[in-house]
Amino acid sequence: MPRKATKLFKADLDKMRRRAQKDPDHSETRADGAAPGLYVQGRRGAVTLYYRYLSPVTGTRRRLDIGEYGLITLDSARGEAGELRKLVAAGVDPLEARAEEERAALTLREAVALYLDDLRERAESGTAKRGKRSGYASAKRRLEHNVLPKLGSRKVLDLTSEDVRRLHRGMKGRPAEANRTLTALSAVYGFLDRRELIPAGTNPARYVDRHREPGTRRALTAEELQRLGEALREAEAEGVNPSALLAIRLLALTGMRSGEVLGHGMKDRRGDREGLRWADLDLDRALAHLRDTKTGKQTRVLGAAAVELLRAARPENAEPDHCITPGSVAADRPLVGLAKIRARLWKAAGIEATAEGRADLHSLRHSFASVGVHVAHGRYAGHVSALLGHGYTRRAITERYITGNPEALRPAADAVAGELARLLGLADEPGRVLRHPAAG
Repeated sequence: MPRKATKLFKADLDKMRRRAQKDPDHSETRADGAAPGLYVQGRRGAVTLYYRYLSPVTGTRRRLDIGEYGLITLDSARGEAGELRKLVAAGVDPLEARAEEERAALTLREAVALYLDDLRERAESGTAKRGKRSGYASAKRRLEHNVLPKLGSRKVLDLTSEDVRRLHRGMKGRPAEANRTLTALSAVYGFLDRRELIPAGTNPARYVDRHREPGTRRALTAEELQRLGEALREAEAEGVNPSALLAIRLLALTGMRSGEVLGHGMKDRRGDREGLRWADLDLDRALAHLRDTKTGKQTRVLGAAAVELLRAARPENAEPDHCITPGSVAADRPLVGLAKIRARLWKAAGIEATAEGRADLHSLRHSFASVGVHVAHGRYAGHVSALLGHGYTRRAITERYITGNPEALRPAADAVAGELARLLGLADEPGRVLRHPAAG
């Protein structure tokens, strides 16, 4: 506690600073008798001037730092303390007033930067409830490409629902992208709300109606899968990137998301993009250990056809840290992007959007689910969710006590992957998959 307040002079503050610089562990506080409420603290090599007061709002003692001695003079600090006393006398809490000024000055561009930094940290931690690598990559792209060029300079508290509505409606012809952009912007305001950087309930995206999204994604038909298998074989004969062809076949036989095989667009701690690696596989037990999915770490059961595909594709010199689908840069860096090759294969196979919906790379996951429901007369329909790694939205208490048993899922995985391998023309006989050209 500071001793009895006496008028301080510049020489007093100079001595305090020398003591603080000489001994970093030294700490002392003095009250200035010339300015009620003004205190000076010498600590950790510096002298700080601050104002201490009883909040007229909360009734608690609060501290507001005025500045560091040397950057601000004693006389300037006394003048600032006098202005703060007037605010308190008028019933205003200076700290709350300062926070309100900072909130009012925050631009959307600054808010997005804060949100993305926080989202990246949570995604990299792997333990946060909110925040996935795939979510970070998509949110960053949508906010930086769709929102900031038009609204980035606007103040967060000045943005209205009508501003957001115009942005949303302006993305003509891209209803799904417009809706995802709206979700990303709403998440920014949710983050600001949780950090108490804006008043509760301040979210201009909350009251904007989303577009209807016609043409939902569909599964491929048996005929389309057969044509896709033929297109894959022709592309293989033409020397198309083996990693890309393996990725598409693996997605079909496992129902994995493309991000789970290729990575989510973020860099791991070593600076490389995440991707499925040989160390993540236990082919003897037919298991894939996924380090990051939409619902966290998971272990997926692989069907026999998928296991044989991977065994046939593994190069003789493959290291545990090498990617299953490496890019052209190095064996430990995954392939980046399948869009062009996928479009070429889909065109060759005559796979197009229909009245039932569009068909893209994620349609292979839908195809896995559709085949799984009907194979063996629906015998394994109840196992499809577990094979896909879908998380429970509402888990019963009993389910929390149940540990997954891969052996129980293996017949289902074998049946589904086997049927898809047959449709794709991968197996020349049951249980045997042709050798992959990428293998050494």
